[in-house]
Amino acid sequence: WIKSLSASPMPSLLQEKNVLRLLQAAEIGSRRQRPRSLTSFDPRFCARIDSENVRESLARAGMGSLLLDLERKLAEPRLDSSSRSLRELISNISTRVCDSQQQRGVFLMCQGDVLLEQLLQQLVSPEQDAPKPPAAVVNECVQVLAELAISDVHQAEVLASQRPLLALLFQLMGEKHTVDAALTLAQELLAVGLDIFPLSYVHALPELLASLSPRGLSLVGRALAVLLAKSAEQTMDGIPAPECVAPDLCASCANNQLLLSMPCLLPRIVALLRLRAPPPGLWGHMLAQLPNTQGLVHQWQDENEHGWDHLGEAPAPHMVVVLSPDQVPPALRELVTSNPAVIFPGLNATPPVNMNTGQVQGSLHLAALQTALWSTLQADLLYVLWALMGGKTKQEAQKKLVQLGLLDVLQAMFDRLDWQPPPVPHHGQHGAGCSCSPQSCLQMQLLRTLQALCEKESDQVSYHRLLLQPASQAEAVSGAASAVVTASEGSELDGDSEEAPSGSVECTSPSSQSEIPTPQEAPKDGLLYRILDLLLQQPANSVYLLGLASCVHKWVQASTVAEQQLIARFPGFIEFVLQQLLCETTPPEPQLQVFFDLLAELLKFNPPLLHAVQAELARGPAGPERARLFIERLDSHVVDASIFVQCVALTLNAESSPRRGRRALLELGLILDEQPSSTHAEHCVAQTDFAAAPAAPLDSVLAGAASGAFAAHISEHRAKLTLQLMGAVRVSEVSVETMCVINAAIVFFLIADCHGERDELLQQVLQAAAESESPGVLHNFLKLLAFWGDVYNSHSCERRFLEFSSGIPFESWLNVVDLLKVDLQKRLK
Repeated sequence: WIKSLSASPMPSLLQEKNVLRLLQAAEIGSRRQRPRSLTSFDPRFCARIDSENVRESLARAGMGSLLLDLERKLAEPRLDSSSRSLRELISNISTRVCDSQQQRGVFLMCQGDVLLEQLLQQLVSPEQDAPKPPAAVVNECVQVLAELAISDVHQAEVLASQRPLLALLFQLMGEKHTVDAALTLAQELLAVGLDIFPLSYVHALPELLASLSPRGLSLVGRALAVLLAKSAEQTMDGIPAPECVAPDLCASCANNQLLLSMPCLLPRIVALLRLRAPPPGLWGHMLAQLPNTQGLVHQWQDENEHGWDHLGEAPAPHMVVVLSPDQVPPALRELVTSNPAVIFPGLNATPPVNMNTGQVQGSLHLAALQTALWSTLQADLLYVLWALMGGKTKQEAQKKLVQLGLLDVLQAMFDRLDWQPPPVPHHGQHGAGCSCSPQSCLQMQLLRTLQALCEKESDQVSYHRLLLQPASQAEAVSGAASAVVTASEGSELDGDSEEAPSGSVECTSPSSQSEIPTPQEAPKDGLLYRILDLLLQQPANSVYLLGLASCVHKWVQASTVAEQQLIARFPGFIEFVLQQLLCETTPPEPQLQVFFDLLAELLKFNPPLLHAVQAELARGPAGPERARLFIERLDSHVVDASIFVQCVALTLNAESSPRRGRRALLELGLILDEQPSSTHAEHCVAQTDFAAAPAAPLDSVLAGAASGAFAAHISEHRAKLTLQLMGAVRVSEVSVETMCVINAAIVFFLIADCHGERDELLQQVLQAAAESESPGVLHNFLKLLAFWGDVYNSHSCERRFLEFSSGIPFESWLNVVDLLKVDLQKRLK
């Protein structure tokens, strides 16, 4: 039957009825072999797979014949990897796959991808003393797979599910002559894969990464960044996965632990970040990004590489590449379009060049290409550090990086980078939601890294105060900071004594708080001072606006009263934040949320500062209108303002927070010194005794803060706001990111419970629900409370942060949630 099929004139076998697939699945013909390989078919049949007539199939070897030849070679007892016939065969297959979609279809139909994976597994051995495979053959195979992955996302997902292939790509990235092709495919597969690839699957990964040259680590850092980005995406997307516990760690946590355990990895990444220009050896990779530069790439492929003992910057060669606009690679097209000086040095105005149609030639100076591409590589290395400073490895990574002088590196980078905002990109470097561009990716990742370095957690040591020091002092202090975790007293960076409650938020001893300088007194080369200064210079459409604001937010989050005042006293800061919330037109997402969150942390548990912010809002003839617009924005964007509403309510009822609110009142001198309560029972007793505490003008201070525009609005409309928060998030939309909205609603009930008013508030909420004809909100919120319990009861890290942020024991939260569930169920019946 196959012989007659091979000889008969018939339409191409790529039509609707796929005869090859039917044969392979044994749905026709003999069922003794399943699945069939190409060697089980008549060679004439394989020759006709991609040809519609016999003459054409006889004129040249078709894809089927080429793959049949490859399958026969793989079946040989000993594959000759250096043979000329193998090189030519793989080259012909590569040319055909890149030729057309039809040829790619035939290739996949004949399981060519499986054959290439088998060939790579035979060629590449994980053993260090194994002979090196021929780079040309390996690169051709990898490039074919990359072409398939890039052109078809489904095929990319199939390849990404092959762990042996991904492990092999990491092995290839350890070799100078195969790293470029392997990196291209690895990035695509690691990004599109449905699961996170476990690095433990790579044979001897610590030894592999330790063997990399400066050039090699610069490139492999890109693959690590893509892998860790996949973990970060899954952490924030939807319902969080069950918390993992050592030794049964999830792939994401296990990857972080593995990377952090490698003694040479972090020091070498920090060393690369110190360089203003790439290390020797990277020019071949950079030139490979351009079209028709094979000769130049070959010229530079044997460029000398320096070891880590002689790490330095490679001088940019005096070389110019002449390109027509249509030859500019897509990755550089946006850079060239928005920055014409890259192609036309010294030209400030946009030249008459249409980058889409291509009508004028330009010269690309390689020094400019070096700057652009080295920035993207350093951004990837920073991303690796940022990812390690998250999750279970946060404290250990922060400590190690501070010891290595990372802050000094970041400060030097902050000084040398260009902060002139580039044009806003249509789409970011990393997909939807990303605001990076080739010109801004390093700046954006620098800001994210600073945010991670400033993050605080429970009673652990924090390093945010290092940003107040000049660069030289910050590096000198970093050694002392590493010992803070076990210190009971000491320098400005020391933590509280061991007797401090678990909700302690300080990284400094109370005796040193008075030594915190105001911004006017702080050294002007301190990084925090310059971040504030740069933030206030940003126009409304700057891509750096939110990143800089988030840096300040992380610095002031869960800070002391003195630190809040340090930020608030910076000239023009409060007015700048208010202006971002009072734009004539509603700001784009997520600007409202970022500045509401920043303002929330600035005034949290600080009634005098709450009063000052509202006084600034109402200042001048336009004050009443500004206050009205502020409240309107708050009401109409309650999700974005949820943390702000929660913080204002807690500040007006600071005594409800035994671990933070009462402590802040003590710092402000508004109540007498007493031991804060730490359990729910002590918490409620403290509220009963609080009014009897003698001294301090607390009542007058709170009255002044509560009389301000938005504080009064939040207090007077607490039932309406609570109802809005209860219905703002649907169960189908809930995620870790929206937990703050649920918590804001619970806070109102928690505060009311401390004052014996929980039932009264619930009645007011029910009445508001009836008036607004939204009874479904109660059913929805009951389901949200069940979700809330599932998350916090199964994730200790989320519980710790909830306690740390609010200063309220989790037992108190849980008690109010349980009471609410019972109350709502009764009302709904």
